[in-house]
Amino acid sequence: MGHDTIGLSAPGAPSTPGNATSGFSLIIPAWNEEVRLMKTLRRYIPVLLARGAPTELIIVTDGSQDRTAEVAAGWSDSGVRVVRADNRLGKGGAIRAGIQVARFDRVGFVDADGPVPPEEVIAMFRELDNFDCVVGSRWLPKSRVVTPQPLLRRAFSRAWNLLVRATLGMPLSDTQCGAKVFRRATVEHALPNMVVTNWAFDIDLLQQIRNSGATTSEFPVTWSDDADSRLVISRAVPAMMMALLSVRLRTKPLARRIPQTWRDWYRERWVAG
Repeated sequence: MGHDTIGLSAPGAPSTPGNATSGFSLIIPAWNEEVRLMKTLRRYIPVLLARGAPTELIIVTDGSQDRTAEVAAGWSDSGVRVVRADNRLGKGGAIRAGIQVARFDRVGFVDADGPVPPEEVIAMFRELDNFDCVVGSRWLPKSRVVTPQPLLRRAFSRAWNLLVRATLGMPLSDTQCGAKVFRRATVEHALPNMVVTNWAFDIDLLQQIRNSGATTSEFPVTWSDDADSRLVISRAVPAMMMALLSVRLRTKPLARRIPQTWRDWYRERWVAG
């Protein structure tokens, strides 16, 4: 994986938790997203620039075969940086790659279709004054769904959340909303313990943050669904179920008794896809 660091921010090596500069780093994982990404950048960049404070937008191309990287690089004068991944990393792998090159002490990610308004993402970053992790939610009383998901996907989303709550005891109403922000030290502490890189990446990350004792808050968002979703439920369900099982097993002493060769096979077959 190679990466270009492009943008208005001062050049230099990626920061570490101990010396990260104060500011916001927003990551967008993008797999063959040239059309939706262009729309999102047109919405987000003017709002981010209007902050008048250190901000960077990191696009991780995640093995894209289209012009995703070129579209992102076209906004280099507006503070966009591009991480070019030649091979498919998966959503979680792409977000991890973005975190590793982020310069600022607050990091977050949004989906490539920009389902949450940029003003609300900025408000989520500001909530990090009080919490270590802030999770966008479509299901809180003050949340607003402008364009709902199709019925099948909506049913899957609610069933998945109930399953996560029952399996992990995670007290969140919406683990899969495509908008989350973190104090950088918190998320970097969690990354070494994670193995999930597919669509279930969020629950692994949130569970590791929870295990660390860090504080998490949900934030009501305005949500607009994009009909051109990359999630194919028939293919995602088996992998996400196995990933959930993996997260559950790694919270129990039983995990230490499973042979490493079995864990490696399981991770390669079900978790890292």
